[in-house]
Amino acid sequence: MFPTPDLSHFTRNDYNEIYEPDADSFLLLDALELKLNKILEQKPFIILEFGCG
Repeated sequence: MFPTPDLSHFTRNDYNEIYEPDADSFLLLDALELKLNKILEQKPFIILEFGCG
């Protein structure tokens, strides 16, 4: 199981410049974890995550 990312080092001002993770971010982690073995079998050079946030 992937650990939940530690965001404690971010300050309130940091969130003016970065997207605060929400449910969709954690769903992505869950999906990657679920398919990790299949992904690693494919030996990808790059993985790109994109969204409207």
